[in-house]
Amino acid sequence: MELNSFQIVAEAARKTNELEFLTETYRNAIEALGIRIGTFRAVLEQSLATLYYDYTQEQKKAVRIWKDTIETLARFKEEELMGMVRMRASISLLDIRSEELWMRALAPDMLKSTLKT
Repeated sequence: MELNSFQIVAEAARKTNELEFLTETYRNAIEALGIRIGTFRAVLEQSLATLYYDYTQEQKKAVRIWKDTIETLARFKEEELMGMVRMRASISLLDIRSEELWMRALAPDMLKSTLKT
C-alpha cells in the first residue's frame, strides 16, 4: 500500500500520541478560512474527517463532515476538484454503510463495539 503525505503525517501523529494536536491544527486551519467555500477548505475538511474516522475513532464526527460536504457542495457550481471532493465524501459514507451491512450480516455483536462516538 502506497501512503500519501496525509497518511504519513497522520500515522506519525498517531505513533507519537499527537493526534489531538493534528486534529486541532486542521480545525484551526479550517476556521481561519472562515465561511468561504472553496477547494482548499473542502480538502482540509475531508482530511479532518479521515482523521476522525480512521485515526481517532470518532466516526460520528467524520460522518457529519462528509454529509455536510455533500450538502454544501451540491448547492454550488462544481468545478472539477470540488466534484472530486464531493465524490470522495460520498464514497466514504458508502464505505461505512457497506461495512455496517457486512458487520450486521457476519457479526452483529461486533457492530456495537466498533462504532464509537
